[in-house]
Amino acid sequence: MPAIKYDEIYLDLKKKILNGTYAYESLLPSEHRCEKIYGVSRNTVRRAIKKLEAEGYVLSRHGLGVKVIFQMFASSLYVYDPVESFDAFGYRYHLNVTTKLLMMTTITADENIVLQSGFKLGEEILLLMRLRLIDDQPVILEINMLKKDVYHRLDQRQAQESLTRYLEDHGHRLKACSYDVSSETASDLDRQYVNAQASIMQIVRKHLYDQESVLIDYTEVRALPNLFRFHHNIIV
Repeated sequence: MPAIKYDEIYLDLKKKILNGTYAYESLLPSEHRCEKIYGVSRNTVRRAIKKLEAEGYVLSRHGLGVKVIFQMFASSLYVYDPVESFDAFGYRYHLNVTTKLLMMTTITADENIVLQSGFKLGEEILLLMRLRLIDDQPVILEINMLKKDVYHRLDQRQAQESLTRYLEDHGHRLKACSYDVSSETASDLDRQYVNAQASIMQIVRKHLYDQESVLIDYTEVRALPNLFRFHHNIIV
């Protein structure tokens, strides 16, 4: 099936979400129904839906269908690259942004962390939890797992300000950054720190590698949906 067909389905579904044909919290037509509507295979339908899900428009739940989670806001979406500092992001949009450091502690990578992050078993990890705010309103909960022997000089002030600036100041060069974006059910931490009524969050999982292709940073950016478009940037 030509790629254009999958793009056409994605664009048509997106248009109908934006114009309210498929309203917030409604369900998209089933995969079987979409096959009939567009005259394509189920895999092609799934590719289109997967792209909508990655951009925060819908949420797929096995056995329950595909739910529209996009809501129109008065303000436009912000483009944000989690590699840049949050202060730099705020400067670009003339926003009053702040960061609160909620946690800073050292842990040892166990099997769960290895599966979640990609760090090696037994590796020392510096664990941070930071809350990002716009006009004193929480919008992002960020969880950072950092390779301890790279970030061993990091203090609380630097952790609150910019991890990227810390790397630059200490001469660490980056090789690559990979992103995975999805929409997921809000966790207890999301509801505790970001929004008590949150049901869906947009999640960015970021892996940052140094010049030797060693993983030095695994980060989860857990954002309120529809406020941000996350810019996928590969560093070389």
